[in-house]
Amino acid sequence: MPLQGWIYLWNLNPMPIFQIHRNLFSRPHIAGRDPILPGCSYAWLFLLLLPFLVCSASAQTLTLSNQNIPGVWAGSVSWGDYDGDGDFDLLLTGLTGPEDSCIPITSVFRNDGGTLTNIGTSITGIYLGAATWGDYDGDGDLDIALSGLTEAGMGSLQIFLNHEGRFSEDVLQDELSPLRYSDIAWADHDRDGDLDLIVNGMTPAGNTSTALYANERINGARIGSPLGSRAVLKLDSPNTARLINLNQGSVSWGDIDGDGDPDLAMSGFGSGGTRQTVVYINQVDGTLGRDDRNPDLSPVSSGDLAWGDMDNDGDLDLAVSGWNNEWEATLQVYKNTAGILRENSISATRVIGALDWADVDADGDLDLGVSGQTSVSDRMAFILRNNLGGMLQEDTGLGLTGLRGGDFSWVDLTADGGIDVLVTGEDENGVRSSNLYSGSLTPTNQRPSAPTQLSRPIVTGSGVVLSWNDGTDGETASTGLSYTLRIGREENGHDAFSGAMGATSGNVGNSRTIELAIPLARDTYYWSVRATDGGLVSSPEASEQQFRVDDLVSSVQSLRPLQNSTMSWGDYDNDGDADLALAGRDVDGISRGLVYRNDSGILSENSSIGLQGVQDGSLAWGDLDNDGDLDLALTGSDQSGNRYTHLYRNRLESNDFAVTLNSVENLPQLAASHVGWGDYDNDGDLDLALMGNIPGDRVAGIFRNEGGSFSQDTSQVMTGLDNGHLAWGDYDNDGDLDLVTTGQSDNQGNSLTVLYQNSSSGILLVDERSSLPGLLVSGVSWGDLDSDGDLDLGMTGLSNSGLLTSVYINNGTGVLTNAGVNLSAAAASELAWGDFDNDGDMDLALSGQAATGRVLQVYRNQLGAFDPVPMDVLLGVDFSTVTWVDYDNDFDLDLVSSGRATLDNVTFLPVTRANDNLESRFNPNRLPNVPENPAASTQGSQVTLSWSPSSDLNSTPDHAITYALRVGTEAEPDRVVSGSRSVGHGAIRKSTHVLQGLESGNYIWAVRAIDNGLASSDWSTLNAFIVDTIKPVVDSVDVQPRALGSANRITVVVTFQDEPAGIDNTVSPTVTLKLTSDENELLVRQLNFSGNLWIGETNVANPFPSGTVVVSVSGAMDSKANEMDRYQTVVPALVLPGTGAVIESGDGIVSLTVFPSLQAGDLSQNPSISITPIELVVTPEVGNLVGRAYEIVSTPAFTPNKAATLAFKVSTADPNFAIFRLEGSTWNRLGGTFETHSNRVRVPVSQMGIFGLFQESASGSGNAAGIEFSNRAFSPRSSGKALSRLAGSPLFATTDISFGLGSSATVRIEIYNRNGQLQRILESGRQLGPGRHVVTWDGKDEDQKIVRSGLYIVVIDAGGSKSHKTLAVVND
Repeated sequence: MPLQGWIYLWNLNPMPIFQIHRNLFSRPHIAGRDPILPGCSYAWLFLLLLPFLVCSASAQTLTLSNQNIPGVWAGSVSWGDYDGDGDFDLLLTGLTGPEDSCIPITSVFRNDGGTLTNIGTSITGIYLGAATWGDYDGDGDLDIALSGLTEAGMGSLQIFLNHEGRFSEDVLQDELSPLRYSDIAWADHDRDGDLDLIVNGMTPAGNTSTALYANERINGARIGSPLGSRAVLKLDSPNTARLINLNQGSVSWGDIDGDGDPDLAMSGFGSGGTRQTVVYINQVDGTLGRDDRNPDLSPVSSGDLAWGDMDNDGDLDLAVSGWNNEWEATLQVYKNTAGILRENSISATRVIGALDWADVDADGDLDLGVSGQTSVSDRMAFILRNNLGGMLQEDTGLGLTGLRGGDFSWVDLTADGGIDVLVTGEDENGVRSSNLYSGSLTPTNQRPSAPTQLSRPIVTGSGVVLSWNDGTDGETASTGLSYTLRIGREENGHDAFSGAMGATSGNVGNSRTIELAIPLARDTYYWSVRATDGGLVSSPEASEQQFRVDDLVSSVQSLRPLQNSTMSWGDYDNDGDADLALAGRDVDGISRGLVYRNDSGILSENSSIGLQGVQDGSLAWGDLDNDGDLDLALTGSDQSGNRYTHLYRNRLESNDFAVTLNSVENLPQLAASHVGWGDYDNDGDLDLALMGNIPGDRVAGIFRNEGGSFSQDTSQVMTGLDNGHLAWGDYDNDGDLDLVTTGQSDNQGNSLTVLYQNSSSGILLVDERSSLPGLLVSGVSWGDLDSDGDLDLGMTGLSNSGLLTSVYINNGTGVLTNAGVNLSAAAASELAWGDFDNDGDMDLALSGQAATGRVLQVYRNQLGAFDPVPMDVLLGVDFSTVTWVDYDNDFDLDLVSSGRATLDNVTFLPVTRANDNLESRFNPNRLPNVPENPAASTQGSQVTLSWSPSSDLNSTPDHAITYALRVGTEAEPDRVVSGSRSVGHGAIRKSTHVLQGLESGNYIWAVRAIDNGLASSDWSTLNAFIVDTIKPVVDSVDVQPRALGSANRITVVVTFQDEPAGIDNTVSPTVTLKLTSDENELLVRQLNFSGNLWIGETNVANPFPSGTVVVSVSGAMDSKANEMDRYQTVVPALVLPGTGAVIESGDGIVSLTVFPSLQAGDLSQNPSISITPIELVVTPEVGNLVGRAYEIVSTPAFTPNKAATLAFKVSTADPNFAIFRLEGSTWNRLGGTFETHSNRVRVPVSQMGIFGLFQESASGSGNAAGIEFSNRAFSPRSSGKALSRLAGSPLFATTDISFGLGSSATVRIEIYNRNGQLQRILESGRQLGPGRHVVTWDGKDEDQKIVRSGLYIVVIDAGGSKSHKTLAVVND
């Protein structure tokens, strides 16, 4: 339909019609404005037009008919059987000539035996655009899409619905944007069964535009049948954004890469005024991407594009016409070789115009029809005959009148085997014409035969694959035939895929296998195909076939075929979908271990994960180290009989798994084995149950998880079994996991089933209340089949009496009885529970060897009765494994099986197959509600977690809902109980759970619900609890003031430390003080107790010397009722100016008395003195150290003006005790006096440092020398309180008398008053060693009465040598 105008004023652009593989129309072009229209008011502008030559053709003749078709220009031609009578009707658009009022039309002409009659529609007339047939609403008849310039000068884009031959606009298509200078084409680009629409052109604002509209009639996301909606065209924004904007060009769909879906070719003017010819490749998901393999196609505008397989090699070649960048007429044909388009040599006049492929001469290859104008405006219409499979040569001998600015379209109008053609446009005189030529072919083109074998369709969850054999044709090779497919839900139906197409190649091209992305729902479907040859003659339809879409259909998954297999599902990469671990024996007899990663529902083998290959074994996902990702347990034997039990730790960051050495060393290496994870001791981590055989024996055992390492729990006594199955489950509903094992028990083929009940002490005890048959080559599975809240048991395998499959009902107390359910008895079998029909109860899948052969059977649970569901798609397997899993996350359970299969009972091969579930089309499983009202209660190291029972919108009863927990810390949220778990029901069956043996700390937790469809709710909000078994401790004690006078108030501040629970401020501790001078403790009254801080006070009534305070604290508790141990500390003295203090070491062994000898101005701050025991690195040589050495430190450092008294407590008196001071590395002897009543050795010191008490002997002078008093004036009546009346200086109640001896001597100390009267004998003759000594006088006489105030003389007699010195007693 190309339009060519006078090149000095305008150039005219061809416009294609809708059909795949061809482009049939063209239209004029004037950049930026509407063209000047010849033949109307501007006919005077035309110059002299050149005639063209017509050459003769051999077998084909074309005769101009006298049909009454209005002449049009700038329009389009489209053929299609709109009334379903078997012949092709005409859809014509364009601008008529003066004789027809020079108006744009869109007319439909009914074909009645070759006679065309205008039916007189009210469809909007257009020109400079196109109209095309297409059954976009799937009702089996052809509708109309059109776009172009209307009589009002406005652009348009409209859809007209066909109602039994009457057309009306579909006004509900409100997203269509009007265009002019446009082209338009239908194609099911996304292969979803309905026609989508591509259109390009110029907007009302003068901008170029290309838009792809997706048809949403078939919608796989719709609940119910995806076919059950009206057609709605919505802008495909992602694809539209990828397409360049063009106008005054052509669009044409064609499968360039032979993958079964239509690709897109476009040409025209771009936004910048440059010409473009581009191809877009259609990806499998319907995404259009620019074809970078073909960047060198000649850029053209105002021309045409047409796909056709000119060389019969099975792929589509491309014809291109139009103005090139040099404003030269271009006509090129590109040969397709594996998707690469290379220019093919042709012998023809270069023309801007319309193109159409057809086998004109019935020689089996496609010829190319051309009409339009040359660069110098010569009108042309001719055929490029195809000789020798692709050699195209111009033939002008058919007598066609050259026209420009119109269309060229082949059709077999009368179904006589001869090909006809309609050419429209403007002749050399400016007259608009529509010339219909009737073809006559000798011999005539014979009708092809339809395919005779329509294969059984393969239905998947995402679509359907259909295939058929070749049709046949006497002229066209099989590779040159195209096919039209239809699919419907009724006989001769079209609603799934319409077969109503135009007079072109078939709607699925030349493919004989087509994969359609039509998500079919459960129903019966009818389908057929017909073949179309190169002469546009179609066969009758093939014999209609039907197929049934059941609940389960085939899958696109490609899984390794295995038998003697095992599988486990879990999200090992934490991306939200279930991944697969699979092991077994392959077709070559090699044992395999594989991991498949799930990427948005597509499973692909992860070759970076290397598992040990095993068969006749078991796999189980579980987070063994509580790090939040799934690890893997594997057991079984390889093809050589080597046994394995491996634990693989998930190294998620490096995308691989590593075998743990502990698993090889501490776990038995097994064959004919099974493994299962379960937290049987409720400590939060997964323990391991194993059974199987080792050389010479069968074993079974429980292996306790201790921080990711495993050791056998030898307290568990279990019967060794192999060739069977085990399963954890809390069948007695007491909150801990029980265990069932079944398998072979001896070499004679006997078998056992053992039910182990988990006792309160964590010991698994054999429960003999239920009579369960022994089974081998068996499977067992727990499931609440009657939804009463307790676990029932499914069993299958070979019993001592034959094949068996039974269900045992739980009576609520843990006693299991045979339910008498009618199931296929089987062995080498396995069963799986799951709500595959989303009705809330548990259905059953069974695989294995039955009496009638291998089975894979699904049973629907009907109120406890199990009805087999017929599904032809399921392939029976034995030595198998079967599981329910929603691997595609579409809210229904899919079925995956692996094992040994046969189709003829002769050849046995391994298979692994996935079957998609279509239940979500009608009844998607909705997630259970998130559990609410979480609460935690702790007692010691145990926590009880509880929540309100969840509910389920798909009718899983509340008490049949199971739960999973996640317990950890902020830093490690899975540390205690991992939220990562394998696919399946939750291990927790009640809305409460107890965890034991937790360490003290702060924990967070969440819970989620799992319904019978294995769908999990979201996690509940995070909640916290604290476990605290640690007693509170005292962090620090402060006493203020620490140096006191009489009648002062003492404040005590105690800082507690308790993590993590914190101190309970409602329980008051008991705090007491013991002062240096007081034998009794003072109770401290509580003033405030907040957080970790306790404040109290007490009054000191009696005088005492300032000094050490012993603080005792007891009775404090934390919020978890942990009570502290009694705490006692000695608070170091604070030496105030002019006062004294007594400081003790923390162990009470050493004390230092500092006397009131300082002046207030001597210190910048009050020193604090501490006494700390230390360990000596080198043993002194001066004697035997008694106890430990002590370091006396003052902060800040100071030296007392008057000697202080240092005392060591001893248990017995020894004259050889002496106190030494460490100076550098030398111990210097100070001496020491034993005080009988206090068992202390005392010595005066004048500086701080390190001191020790030694047992030794020494010699020297016996003279007493250097008599000193700690208090030269003291007041015996002060009762420990300092007096302040003497110039503010405090007086104390005692004084220490110190003196030195040069050698051991017998010492006598006497006190005289000023009158020479003896008042007191302090020492009556005691043997003392050399060094300094201290004796205390309390100011009392021999009658223990306080002496009067006055001066007194101290006389010391050391071995007959006497010394004396006076002191003062001052009383009130």
